[in-house]
Amino acid sequence: MAKIYAKASYVIVCLGEEAAGSDQALKEIRIAAELSTRRLDNKAGILTLLQRPWFQRIWVLQEVAAARYILIKCGSAEVDGFLFCLGLKALNLSNELPADLRARILSVTYLIRSAIFRPKYATKMYRTREATDRRDKVYTLLGMCSDNPTAVGLFADYKIP
Repeated sequence: MAKIYAKASYVIVCLGEEAAGSDQALKEIRIAAELSTRRLDNKAGILTLLQRPWFQRIWVLQEVAAARYILIKCGSAEVDGFLFCLGLKALNLSNELPADLRARILSVTYLIRSAIFRPKYATKMYRTREATDRRDKVYTLLGMCSDNPTAVGLFADYKIP
């Protein structure tokens, strides 16, 4: 999967349909990035948006780590991934988030900002993620740590318990 995301010209992150002011929250994050301001008209909506299931899944780390460009969409609103990160930083909400949510959001924004993936941070990033199958966590890490894991004999094999 990492190869697919790495070869894509851009990755669209779909956070789902608008609900509870979520598309307005995404717009507010974009505006905060563009104006470098902490204007919070929809704090509850932003916090609800950040609790969407996409932010909890393990595979998102691989999606954003390998992507060249990210577009985040929610309902009719959309924002460039880098602006999303800048907006969250400008809003300075990290101290107001529960620890597990803060860890998930920080790991995603860290990777979106095109930072080099550092395996020593993997346990912190992975600890707060959910996976349908526990092996997903291992296979995601494999995909993120190498351009061609099969060349060294590493591949996803769900037959292995």
